[in-house]
Amino acid sequence: MRSSRPSGRGTAQGGYTLVELIVAMGISAILGMIVFAVVVFSIGFARRGAAEVEGAQFARIALSQMVRDLREARGGADAVAIWPEAGEGTFRAIGFVSARQEAGGRVFQTDGSGTPVWQTAIYYVYDPASRELRRIARPWEGTLALPSDDRGRVVARGVKAVRISRQDDLVTIALVATAGRRETRLETAVSLRN
Repeated sequence: MRSSRPSGRGTAQGGYTLVELIVAMGISAILGMIVFAVVVFSIGFARRGAAEVEGAQFARIALSQMVRDLREARGGADAVAIWPEAGEGTFRAIGFVSARQEAGGRVFQTDGSGTPVWQTAIYYVYDPASRELRRIARPWEGTLALPSDDRGRVVARGVKAVRISRQDDLVTIALVATAGRRETRLETAVSLRN
Protein backbone atom coordinates (compact mmCIF):
# COMPACT_ATOMS: atom_id res chain seq x y z
CA MET A 1 0.00 0.00 0.00
CA ARG A 2 0.98 3.49 -0.60
CA SER A 3 1.17 6.10 2.08
CA SER A 4 -0.68 9.37 1.78
CA ARG A 5 2.25 11.61 2.64
CA PRO A 6 2.28 15.08 1.10
CA SER A 7 4.87 15.64 -1.53
CA GLY A 8 6.60 19.02 -1.83
CA ARG A 9 5.75 22.09 0.19
CA GLY A 10 2.70 23.01 2.20
CA THR A 11 0.37 21.08 4.41
CA ALA A 12 -1.37 17.83 3.75
CA GLN A 13 -4.07 19.68 1.80
CA GLY A 14 -1.49 21.40 -0.47
CA GLY A 15 -1.67 24.92 1.14
CA TYR A 16 1.01 27.25 2.49
CA THR A 17 2.21 27.74 6.01
CA LEU A 18 1.44 30.89 7.96
CA VAL A 19 5.10 31.97 7.84
CA GLU A 20 5.18 31.67 4.04
CA LEU A 21 2.03 33.80 3.72
CA ILE A 22 3.43 36.51 6.03
CA VAL A 23 6.71 36.64 4.08
CA ALA A 24 4.84 36.86 0.73
CA MET A 25 2.59 39.65 2.06
CA GLY A 26 5.62 41.57 3.38
CA ILE A 27 7.41 41.36 0.04
CA SER A 28 4.21 42.43 -1.79
CA ALA A 29 3.77 45.40 0.59
CA ILE A 30 7.36 46.56 0.05
CA LEU A 31 7.01 46.30 -3.74
CA GLY A 32 3.67 48.16 -3.57
CA MET A 33 5.25 50.99 -1.53
CA ILE A 34 8.11 51.29 -4.02
CA VAL A 35 5.71 51.47 -6.98
CA PHE A 36 3.54 54.01 -5.12
CA ALA A 37 6.58 56.20 -4.32
CA VAL A 38 7.72 56.12 -7.96
CA VAL A 39 4.24 57.09 -9.20
CA VAL A 40 3.91 59.95 -6.67
CA PHE A 41 7.39 61.26 -7.56
CA SER A 42 6.60 61.07 -11.29
CA ILE A 43 3.32 62.94 -10.89
CA GLY A 44 5.00 65.67 -8.81
CA PHE A 45 7.84 65.98 -11.31
CA ALA A 46 5.37 66.24 -14.22
CA ARG A 47 3.33 68.92 -12.40
CA ARG A 48 6.43 71.00 -11.64
CA GLY A 49 7.55 70.72 -15.25
CA ALA A 50 4.12 71.71 -16.52
CA ALA A 51 4.03 74.72 -14.15
CA GLU A 52 7.45 75.87 -15.38
CA VAL A 53 6.43 75.53 -19.02
CA GLU A 54 3.14 77.32 -18.30
CA GLY A 55 4.97 80.19 -16.55
CA ALA A 56 7.29 80.61 -19.53
CA GLN A 57 4.32 80.51 -21.91
CA PHE A 58 2.47 83.23 -19.95
CA ALA A 59 5.59 85.42 -20.11
CA ARG A 60 5.75 84.93 -23.90
CA ILE A 61 2.04 85.76 -24.24
CA ALA A 62 2.44 88.92 -22.12
CA LEU A 63 5.43 90.09 -24.17
CA SER A 64 3.57 89.32 -27.40
CA GLN A 65 0.59 91.40 -26.25
CA MET A 66 2.86 94.30 -25.25
CA VAL A 67 4.53 94.18 -28.68
CA ARG A 68 1.16 94.10 -30.49
CA ASP A 69 -0.10 97.05 -28.45
CA LEU A 70 3.09 99.04 -28.99
CA ARG A 71 3.01 98.43 -32.74
CA GLU A 72 -0.36 100.18 -32.75
CA ALA A 73 0.94 103.04 -30.59
CA ARG A 74 1.54 106.53 -31.84
CA GLY A 75 5.13 107.68 -32.02
CA GLY A 76 6.40 110.99 -30.78
CA ALA A 77 7.71 112.29 -27.50
CA ASP A 78 4.30 112.93 -25.93
CA ALA A 79 2.71 109.62 -26.95
CA VAL A 80 4.86 107.21 -24.90
CA ALA A 81 5.84 107.57 -21.25
CA ILE A 82 8.06 105.27 -19.16
CA TRP A 83 8.03 105.61 -15.38
CA PRO A 84 11.12 104.40 -13.49
CA GLU A 85 11.10 103.28 -9.87
CA ALA A 86 12.34 106.09 -7.62
CA GLY A 87 16.11 105.91 -7.19
CA GLU A 88 16.48 102.39 -8.64
CA GLY A 89 16.05 103.01 -12.32
CA THR A 90 13.97 99.82 -12.68
CA PHE A 91 10.79 99.73 -14.69
CA ARG A 92 7.51 100.61 -13.01
CA ALA A 93 5.14 101.35 -15.89
CA ILE A 94 4.83 102.30 -19.53
CA GLY A 95 1.93 104.22 -21.02
CA PHE A 96 1.20 104.98 -24.64
CA VAL A 97 -1.54 106.19 -26.92
CA SER A 98 -3.23 103.71 -29.25
CA ALA A 99 -5.80 103.93 -32.00
CA ARG A 100 -7.34 100.67 -30.78
CA GLN A 101 -10.90 101.10 -29.60
CA GLU A 102 -11.09 98.89 -26.49
CA ALA A 103 -14.80 98.99 -25.74
CA GLY A 104 -16.30 99.03 -29.22
CA GLY A 105 -14.50 95.99 -30.55
CA ARG A 106 -13.25 97.79 -33.67
CA VAL A 107 -9.52 97.71 -34.15
CA PHE A 108 -9.07 101.27 -35.41
CA GLN A 109 -11.17 104.35 -35.78
CA THR A 110 -10.05 106.74 -38.52
CA ASP A 111 -10.97 110.23 -39.56
CA GLY A 112 -12.10 111.06 -43.10
CA SER A 113 -8.55 111.04 -44.50
CA GLY A 114 -7.73 107.57 -43.14
CA THR A 115 -5.55 108.89 -40.30
CA PRO A 116 -6.04 106.94 -37.04
CA VAL A 117 -7.91 108.69 -34.26
CA TRP A 118 -5.81 108.18 -31.14
CA GLN A 119 -8.44 107.24 -28.60
CA THR A 120 -7.07 104.84 -25.98
CA ALA A 121 -4.32 105.16 -23.38
CA ILE A 122 -2.80 101.77 -22.60
CA TYR A 123 -0.60 101.19 -19.56
CA TYR A 124 1.49 98.21 -18.51
CA VAL A 125 2.19 98.46 -14.80
CA TYR A 126 4.65 96.21 -12.95
CA ASP A 127 4.10 95.48 -9.26
CA PRO A 128 7.32 94.03 -7.77
CA ALA A 129 5.56 93.05 -4.52
CA SER A 130 3.07 90.72 -6.21
CA ARG A 131 5.40 90.08 -9.20
CA GLU A 132 2.53 90.80 -11.59
CA LEU A 133 2.41 92.72 -14.84
CA ARG A 134 -0.98 94.35 -15.40
CA ARG A 135 -2.56 95.93 -18.47
CA ILE A 136 -4.82 98.96 -17.99
CA ALA A 137 -6.76 100.61 -20.84
CA ARG A 138 -8.50 103.96 -20.47
CA PRO A 139 -9.96 106.55 -22.82
CA TRP A 140 -7.26 108.95 -24.07
CA GLU A 141 -7.67 112.33 -22.40
CA GLY A 142 -4.72 114.17 -23.89
CA THR A 143 -2.02 113.32 -21.32
CA LEU A 144 -0.43 110.19 -19.91
CA ALA A 145 -0.44 109.90 -16.12
CA LEU A 146 0.68 106.91 -14.07
CA PRO A 147 -2.54 105.13 -13.04
CA SER A 148 -2.95 104.53 -9.33
CA ASP A 149 -6.59 103.57 -8.78
CA ASP A 150 -7.22 100.92 -11.45
CA ARG A 151 -5.63 97.50 -10.98
CA GLY A 152 -6.31 96.39 -14.57
CA ARG A 153 -5.97 92.86 -15.92
CA VAL A 154 -3.05 90.61 -14.99
CA VAL A 155 -1.17 89.58 -18.14
CA ALA A 156 1.76 87.82 -16.41
CA ARG A 157 2.55 86.43 -12.95
CA GLY A 158 5.93 85.48 -11.53
CA VAL A 159 7.62 88.44 -13.22
CA LYS A 160 11.02 88.94 -11.67
CA ALA A 161 12.04 92.03 -13.65
CA VAL A 162 10.93 94.21 -16.53
CA ARG A 163 13.22 96.66 -18.28
CA ILE A 164 12.02 99.07 -20.95
CA SER A 165 14.13 101.63 -22.73
CA ARG A 166 13.37 103.99 -25.56
CA GLN A 167 15.61 105.57 -28.14
CA ASP A 168 13.69 107.81 -30.53
CA ASP A 169 10.87 105.60 -31.88
CA LEU A 170 12.48 102.26 -30.91
CA VAL A 171 11.25 100.71 -27.65
CA THR A 172 13.24 97.77 -26.21
CA ILE A 173 11.49 95.43 -23.75
CA ALA A 174 13.23 92.83 -21.57
CA LEU A 175 11.11 90.58 -19.34
CA VAL A 176 12.33 88.00 -16.81
CA ALA A 177 9.73 85.61 -15.38
CA THR A 178 10.14 82.70 -12.98
CA ALA A 179 8.05 79.59 -12.43
CA GLY A 180 9.33 77.01 -10.01
CA ARG A 181 13.10 76.88 -10.44
CA ARG A 182 13.02 77.91 -14.08
CA GLU A 183 13.74 81.46 -15.20
CA THR A 184 12.65 82.73 -18.62
CA ARG A 185 14.36 85.77 -20.18
CA LEU A 186 12.71 87.42 -23.16
CA GLU A 187 13.77 90.52 -25.07
CA THR A 188 12.49 92.34 -28.14
CA ALA A 189 12.45 95.75 -29.79
CA VAL A 190 9.44 97.54 -31.31
CA SER A 191 9.36 100.47 -33.72
CA LEU A 192 6.60 102.99 -33.02
CA ARG A 193 4.58 104.48 -35.85
CA ASN A 194 4.99 108.15 -36.60
